[in-house]
Amino acid sequence: MKHQPITHGNSATLTRVVETIVAFWTGFVQPTRFALLLMIATFTAGTLAMGLGITPSTLAGRLGDYIPKNFADSDAFLTIRMFRMAENTAAPDGTPNLYVVGDSRMAHALASESGLETALHTATGRSWHAEMLTTPQQMVLDASALIDTVTKGKPGIVVMAIGAGRLTSSKEDELHYYRMARLGFRSKWQDEQVRLLGEKPRRVTGNYVIDNRNFLLRNASNTVRNLVYYGPPVRRIDAYTIGVRFSPKEWKFFHDTVLSDLRTAANRPDPTTIRLLEDTARRLEARGNRLIVFEPPISDRTFTNEGDRRDYQNYIKLAADLTKRMGGYYCLPSDVHPPASAFADFHHLTNPYWQGRLRIALSKCIEAATKTEGKQA
Repeated sequence: MKHQPITHGNSATLTRVVETIVAFWTGFVQPTRFALLLMIATFTAGTLAMGLGITPSTLAGRLGDYIPKNFADSDAFLTIRMFRMAENTAAPDGTPNLYVVGDSRMAHALASESGLETALHTATGRSWHAEMLTTPQQMVLDASALIDTVTKGKPGIVVMAIGAGRLTSSKEDELHYYRMARLGFRSKWQDEQVRLLGEKPRRVTGNYVIDNRNFLLRNASNTVRNLVYYGPPVRRIDAYTIGVRFSPKEWKFFHDTVLSDLRTAANRPDPTTIRLLEDTARRLEARGNRLIVFEPPISDRTFTNEGDRRDYQNYIKLAADLTKRMGGYYCLPSDVHPPASAFADFHHLTNPYWQGRLRIALSKCIEAATKTEGKQA
């Protein structure tokens, strides 16, 4: 019987498959010169497109709606608002402007721009345009940047709080938050005040992405997430206590901090804040603005003895005297006494009724301030 020669077809096929896989993997991990150049060119083009394409003007458009991380990201919301105000070249229509700067305490005290406009209309008989420029842990340098930007060509009444916590902030505290670059824009006032504190302002290249890289990097992933999944977030002004729960240990620490700030502000205020506040007030007046210092109430549960109350009264006196030195009008809503249950903690008001009462109290101060100079309401 004649035998056919043995072939190794299966073995040859397997060999070709293995060789193909190896060739594919080698090409994948060891790109050719062309592939490498193509990758570098694509990366470079993308970087240039981002560097040249992301500008204040593009962020003032639809893209800006997606920049904030969530409903509480006031730093991003106000950055976009500043760009949009700069893009609005319409002539002022004669409506008076009210600008409120401050931290989360001020945000929770007043809570609503439309509600503030309604209260102002009732108190003054005029329509108003109100801007709540509140951000968490807002320092004087942050407030100065916001006021400088928003009042260019549109002066008005500027409302700010001094605050016991602010009067205990040191030079290092101010510069620490300045270096974080939480707001995505630059301000001449802020740069000059940084020099006043003995530090060199951040370098300006003229390219928005480079000059504001911290702000953009902090918001980049959230912007993509909002674009793909969630849509543009809507700002809530009094959002800082939502979802916050204190353990007994954290509650005690917070309480001790509030009392310590009151004691220090009343007896040994840091000169840094006073210097910056006075400089900001001088700049405001030179630009044709009017300053009102508003003092939101704090919860009665803050005070554990008469010494605590005495520290608070001493702080109030210091704040009123400082306001007078700055040429402002001090507004202490002494007839508004929210109960402890209206606060989420010691100074964040969350009850809508009492927030409305404070908007009315501030509106009455504004009406009085147009007729009186430098006296306490």
